[in-house]
Amino acid sequence: TLDVTAIRKRLSGLTAAEARETLADIGDVTVDLWPGWVSRIPSMDWRVNVEVTSDRPIEQRASGSP
Repeated sequence: TLDVTAIRKRLSGLTAAEARETLADIGDVTVDLWPGWVSRIPSMDWRVNVEVTSDRPIEQRASGSP
């Protein structure tokens, strides 16, 4: 099962390249940072959108943030 909340926590503060490397264990991933001048994934998980396209079950829990 993929835990979206745990994925957000794993990515906090990483560059796009570091995030792709970190997530390599779950399969093919795409990491897009927006706007273009952003160099790292935000530490506030509510600012991180994780979209999963997979046949594996996905667990989505509320992060506790608005």
